[in-house]
Amino acid sequence: MGFGKALGMVSCYNDACYYLTGCSVTSTATAARRGGAAVSFTGEVSPTVYTANPVPATGIDAGSLATEISNVAAEDNSITIANLPQAEPSS
Repeated sequence: MGFGKALGMVSCYNDACYYLTGCSVTSTATAARRGGAAVSFTGEVSPTVYTANPVPATGIDAGSLATEISNVAAEDNSITIANLPQAEPSS
């Protein structure tokens, strides 16, 4: 949900976060070389939401993604994350 929030397609209120109508995110994880994992996100934004919140042309960097995951975890009482992600530069 953090990726969706970074794209402006998630709204948080009343201690919960929700995808806006017509918006969704899918993800794919693969094993990365030298350990760890690589995660790829794809967001689908409805035309109405895109008009109000255009997707950043440069995409979402690791720091922004980590920040929005933390924000969603703080704003949505149904989400429990033991260790919030930290941004690491990609190589």
